[in-house]
Amino acid sequence: MTRSPHRGADAAKGKALRDAAEAAHASRAALVKRDTAIANAIGAGASYREIADATGIPHMTVKRIVDREGRQPDSGRDRVRLQQVRAS
Repeated sequence: MTRSPHRGADAAKGKALRDAAEAAHASRAALVKRDTAIANAIGAGASYREIADATGIPHMTVKRIVDREGRQPDSGRDRVRLQQVRAS
């Protein structure tokens, strides 16, 4: 029986693909956890800027995450700003 010269390379490629798939899954899980924590912080009354300072994420990215999660800001300043945007 002749052995394929690519057998070792195929095994290495398969392992690399499995590792990449596991890393992608872990990354998605981490993003869901981050987004949920940000939404919970908004629900607890934190502002976009406070969350941005605590996480190192730009405040506009925090806003997009909150919008995507369907949560509304609870701080008075953000509530007023949201009402102004809705009125225009």
